[in-house]
Amino acid sequence: RADAQGLKAVRVPYLKASAERARALRQRIAGEGKIICGLSWISKNQEVGEDKSLRLADLQPLLELPGVVFVDLQYGDTSAERVALYETTGIEVKRITEIDNFNDLDGLAALMEACDVVVTVSNTTAHLAGALGKPLMVMLPEAFGLVWYWHTGRTDSPWYPQARLFRQTTPGQWDSVIQDV
Repeated sequence: RADAQGLKAVRVPYLKASAERARALRQRIAGEGKIICGLSWISKNQEVGEDKSLRLADLQPLLELPGVVFVDLQYGDTSAERVALYETTGIEVKRITEIDNFNDLDGLAALMEACDVVVTVSNTTAHLAGALGKPLMVMLPEAFGLVWYWHTGRTDSPWYPQARLFRQTTPGQWDSVIQDV
């Protein structure tokens, strides 16, 4: 059904990650008693990706939260940004190097499953985390780059009931979005 009742009937999660692999990753990333937050901050969409993306350093207020271990879910080479962040702030965003976040969807799904929450911009990461049923915070642009399936004027998603949407109020300004997250 294409109405609101039909959307409520959709079962989430509808994808499953390897529980065994996720447990092993979780133990390796943070051990017990820590919150693991997966991060993705770039959209590689050739038309509007720049409008949907931010720099890892922009996330510093979030990255300073105590008791949280941050793990890199971003696809592509993020080493320069992660090293620069560590050198200037001492904040580490862990990268699991044996998982190719672009080509190994099973590995990425297990990595997301190891996370307690995923914070991302509007990109593939949001949809995979949503399909896995992970608690999800999606940072959205105000104008260019806002895709129809995120709708407007709402903080939830009919596609992923566990998602919370955080929107820019001014194009290109991510500070308030990051603070709200």
